[in-house]
Amino acid sequence: PDLTILLTLSPEAARSRDVTGKGGETRFETRGDAFMRGVQDQLLGLAEAEPDRFRVLDGAASVDEVCDRVLEAVLGQIGKGADGRPEPGDCQ
Repeated sequence: PDLTILLTLSPEAARSRDVTGKGGETRFETRGDAFMRGVQDQLLGLAEAEPDRFRVLDGAASVDEVCDRVLEAVLGQIGKGADGRPEPGDCQ
């Protein structure tokens, strides 16, 4: 892919969120913090090896902030200026 967006979040913060909407954990979360940190380290290694492809964003930010940052990264990749395109700040 031309652009990969990697949202980072500590295992502790991830565990505190209800990602399923049902009060349960996903299969990845049940594997423990060490596993989650290992996966994150591997992904961050890929991002470091391919900085032109990856945008690493703080997943602990508010939903609106994350949305704005993702939108900014995508628009930066595809180019800006066309009428009607969303702009950062449109996520609110």
